[in-house]
Amino acid sequence: MVNPSNSQLAGDLRGEASHGAGGHWWYQLKRADFLACQLPDPVGTIAKPADW
Repeated sequence: MVNPSNSQLAGDLRGEASHGAGGHWWYQLKRADFLACQLPDPVGTIAKPADW
């Protein structure tokens, strides 16, 4: 699950690393994470709008 908010998770969404299959981990996404996942511009004949 990705929580895009800085607010706390609902109690039922919290867990321990030992819960579930394969365990859980937590990571707060940073601006650099999103930028690193952008497609090149342009992609073929499709380009990002100028105001992006």
